[in-house]
Amino acid sequence: MAGGSSTQRDAFPLTKAQRSKCESLGILIGKPKHRQYGTLDSRIKSYENENWIKDKIPGIKELAEAGLVYTGVADSVRCYYCSIGLKDWPKDACPWEQHIIASPDCGHVAQCKGKAYVRKILGVNDEDSDVEVDDSNGFVDTVKEAIKRNEEAVTAAKQYYTNEHIINKAVKLLIKTDRLKTFSSVELIAAIEEVEKESKKGKQTEQLANNSQAKSEDVETDGSTSETDEEDEEELNRQLKEPITCKICFNAIACIITLPCSHMVSCPQCIPALTKCAVCGVDINGTVRAIMAI
Repeated sequence: MAGGSSTQRDAFPLTKAQRSKCESLGILIGKPKHRQYGTLDSRIKSYENENWIKDKIPGIKELAEAGLVYTGVADSVRCYYCSIGLKDWPKDACPWEQHIIASPDCGHVAQCKGKAYVRKILGVNDEDSDVEVDDSNGFVDTVKEAIKRNEEAVTAAKQYYTNEHIINKAVKLLIKTDRLKTFSSVELIAAIEEVEKESKKGKQTEQLANNSQAKSEDVETDGSTSETDEEDEEELNRQLKEPITCKICFNAIACIITLPCSHMVSCPQCIPALTKCAVCGVDINGTVRAIMAI
């Protein structure tokens, strides 16, 4: 990988006991070993190398999201945070799972996926671990298990969408091709909006069918009104999501709290590139992953 490991020191010295206490509280105080690849875009660009097989599976975005940077040799990659190296990827390999197995204590993994997901991959069965999908109960039960498995994402989405039926349909859409899929709150919200849009189209089609005998002028008026309502709803959704949207990438949900200032303006993929809080400019001494609740 281009660039050597940085020899960064923690913002403040901690004893072994203090470090252990921070870890138990979910506070991340470590620093990336290759901060120049702290952004998702920079990791994706590392694959713009003639040695990388373009149609290689896993895909580039999947690898980059898992914190992995291309080294320029065969299919060898390295984590920007913990510096663990991985290569010889089988076709059906999951970057997150392989990363966790090789380096379960990686800060990038903990910050992006959470401890419960790590324990699940490692096969640790305790009261906090995620529930495995039981396919024997059919697809309906699989949706329920998917909701349990992605509880954080579902909880965050429920702050803005309370219709359980719509949420279930969105989850079903997300796991249609992969029943073990894990998804973010941003992906779920996007799926909910897609389900609502399809539902709205169905209602509009039904309304037009019922009003097929009406004058064409009336139909046109109804159409323009529907477009106005749709624009108003889209603007309302934008206003609701804006306060919790990452202020760095303006795409994902901001769920990382910076310490000691306690501001929450970044998503897990963007926070590694910051050394100072994007709001107040205070040095970031640690971060903690927030779990949104209703």
